[in-house]
Amino acid sequence: MKNTSPHFLKIGLAIALTSLLSACHHETKQTPLASENLLNSDWQFIRADAPAPDLATATANGKWEPVKLPHTTRIEELVVKNQWQGDAWYKKTITADPAWQHKPVFIRFEAAMNAAEVFLNGKKIGSHLGGYLPFTVNLSSDLKFDAPNELVVHLNNRDSAVTGPKPLKDLDFNTYGGLYRNVYFVVKNELYISDAITASKTAGGGIFVTYPEVTDAKATVNVKTNLVNSSSNEKSFHVIQKLLDGEKLIAEAKSAVQKIATQTTQDVESQLNVSNPLLWSPQTPHLYNLVTQVFDGDNLVEEESTRIGIREFTFTADHQLLINGKKTFLRGVNRHQEHPYVGYATSDAADYRDAVRMKAAGFDYVRLSHYPHSPAFMAAADELGLVLLDSVLGWQYFSEDAAFQAQVQQTCRDLIRRDRNHASVLAWECSLNESWMTEPFIDSLTKIVHEEYPGKNVYSAGWQEYGYDIYLQARQHRLQHYVTPTKPYNVSEYGDWEYYAMNAGLNQTAWGNLLQADRSSRQLLGDGEKRLLQQASNIQEAHNDNFTTPAFADGYWVMFDYNRGYSPDLESSGIMSIERLPKYSYFFYQSQRDISEKSDKFGSGPMVFIASEWNDKSALNVRVFSNADEVELFLNGESLGKQKPDANATTDHLKHPPFTFAVKQFAAGELKAVAYVGDKSAAEYKVVTAGKPTQLSVSVDSSGKAPQAGVKDVVFVRAQLRDANNNPTHDNNIAVNFSVKGAAKIVSPVEINTIDGIASALIEIGDNLHGVSISAQAKDLTAGELAL
Repeated sequence: MKNTSPHFLKIGLAIALTSLLSACHHETKQTPLASENLLNSDWQFIRADAPAPDLATATANGKWEPVKLPHTTRIEELVVKNQWQGDAWYKKTITADPAWQHKPVFIRFEAAMNAAEVFLNGKKIGSHLGGYLPFTVNLSSDLKFDAPNELVVHLNNRDSAVTGPKPLKDLDFNTYGGLYRNVYFVVKNELYISDAITASKTAGGGIFVTYPEVTDAKATVNVKTNLVNSSSNEKSFHVIQKLLDGEKLIAEAKSAVQKIATQTTQDVESQLNVSNPLLWSPQTPHLYNLVTQVFDGDNLVEEESTRIGIREFTFTADHQLLINGKKTFLRGVNRHQEHPYVGYATSDAADYRDAVRMKAAGFDYVRLSHYPHSPAFMAAADELGLVLLDSVLGWQYFSEDAAFQAQVQQTCRDLIRRDRNHASVLAWECSLNESWMTEPFIDSLTKIVHEEYPGKNVYSAGWQEYGYDIYLQARQHRLQHYVTPTKPYNVSEYGDWEYYAMNAGLNQTAWGNLLQADRSSRQLLGDGEKRLLQQASNIQEAHNDNFTTPAFADGYWVMFDYNRGYSPDLESSGIMSIERLPKYSYFFYQSQRDISEKSDKFGSGPMVFIASEWNDKSALNVRVFSNADEVELFLNGESLGKQKPDANATTDHLKHPPFTFAVKQFAAGELKAVAYVGDKSAAEYKVVTAGKPTQLSVSVDSSGKAPQAGVKDVVFVRAQLRDANNNPTHDNNIAVNFSVKGAAKIVSPVEINTIDGIASALIEIGDNLHGVSISAQAKDLTAGELAL
């Protein structure tokens, strides 16, 4: 059975489901099922700081060190000034189980940056180009059973003209390196379900689920399963599909007994009819478990569980989005997947926390910029109700070279084959972002999308209007050139570049006395109240302006601050810092979610937030974000009045415009906002004028997922400055020293300076949480400590 987190779809529930379903099918013989297990432990690693294209050179100039996956080739600084590129080598010893003889045995890499070669016992057995999608290598014929096997992986993450994008020195993001996602060891029986990518079948391979009919009353679930007979004999088989809602069996389909010839593959199609289905949507992200059972004769030989959501995306004649027949505007954001220090080598739980942060911020849609993101993030989006625009790698780079174009085309196919069963995927961005592509090349990509996912309500998306089903246009491009779209239209990016370049804000003339740094949306969390309010103003204006177009969705640029290859500073237009701490703009978006939308997973419902530190330098026009009907502001217990939301030229299309309260004179103390729904208090928020910091408090940012032991989870630990009355302070650049006890280690530097009153360390959880504690100390302050 797969030994991993529940967010991976295949096989992981097999043990529990075999027991659960035993009463639902005839008694079968006990045959060891196909298995899939994490292979993340006990690796060794060499980073070659000089070119090392072969193992002998690498070992002559470097020393093996033990590592665990996911792994990055180098821990970087918070602000990456010179990301490492070069040759990296990994090796692992595999002792073959005699039970594996005569069985197909594979190793699957979820990602490896960027060009990979795989060797077993000195023989090259596989290679792969491209750093974001999985590939599988067959070990079967080369495994030794009389001695240990040495598996070696060589990675080269240098710039590639074949994969693109731009060279790192010119790139607007970083690509990092290493075996940075999970690796799996897969043992199959002679009759098995193929791998969706390795099978290399158009609209086939693995398990492919589609929905020919979706209504509130009835849904049809079509399941195509591709089987491989690797034996030297013809086999008789049948397949059973079971649809489960929790532990309840909803529908079942059993195929006829069929024959499959030796060394061939065969598709089996089944249909499940579901009465009164619970449909998937951003507001109700209901998921079913589809259990696929393969029988070799009477023997159950494989069982896979796939989480699916029954839903339908369609567009009206005027290009508005319908989800299950309901008109829906998707308020969204772009995401880069990096974390500080570890780059792309995050944990499944860390990716889940990112999804929770995005949903909690008020978003229902995410553009996966500008490359395929992890399977764990995809699964989290399914669970939380985040609609996704799924993208191939591409940014400001196009080539007429046939090898480059073939690489992009294959990446498009592999992306769809990996992600086609995810309920969250709206469209396939098989398009090279901000790269002018030729029309024949666009034609080839849109053709691939519809070849790989045939049928209705399937959409390609691209930043050029020609050819694609959905037109993606950034606001900065729209303000330079806009023609009323003749197809579904998505504002793919907004709120950043047009203000950074100072050429596209509708209210720029009113800001003529502001310096570029003051008027930009690129504001670090520690830049202070005035600049953070300016970022929020920019976003309010731009988001409001998007409603004057026929867009069915918009995506702010960007969720988290991030590093860039071409610039030795952070791109800081994120509504959260790179350490995942919220800026004021985060709460603006949170206020755009309706009160009726509630979830225990990410916290919503009525909200109110005061965008002020409330000190003697604070603005006296106090901005308050809320999704309530009315807000009352109090200063030291005295009401400053109730207000309805503002209505002006930059907020007139917003669902919930902000509130602004004019305070005559600053007075130290407590500002409290109370939000009302009808005449009842529904939420409140307060901010207190802080004194000098005297102490530290320590917390762990779990964001919907507690720290996970045994899987190399990485989590942020926060040390908050507090005054003598326990109020949070906002001081920058106070040095805080972290230390840990127990099975955990600090990945970030031990000493971290505060930003807006908080020092954030990144820690890696070991094999257990017992006895793990974190402490934080700073000069002249009472230390803080937390036991996990």
